[in-house]
Amino acid sequence: EATAAELPAALREQYRTRKTEIFAKAARLADQSSTPENAWNGFIDDLHRLAGTAGFFGDAALGEAAGELEHDLLAAAATARSALVARFLPLLERA
Repeated sequence: EATAAELPAALREQYRTRKTEIFAKAARLADQSSTPENAWNGFIDDLHRLAGTAGFFGDAALGEAAGELEHDLLAAAATARSALVARFLPLLERA
């Protein structure tokens, strides 16, 4: 199995870009009181992909945090989602 350093540079860059975009989206969602359902669905899909791929890039802790947030958002009431993201944002950024 390849290590993150052995993966093609373009693939590593694509992962870093996607990760940055997900963090930015999380920050926006954590700060919004009203977010359309389709925006949440897109973010949850992003988290799912991040949870599944982060380990390949040496970010296992990030993958676990993303998977946990995905699960919590799917179970949460719409009114509680921004607070969940706000609470997880430091974990995502630190992981």
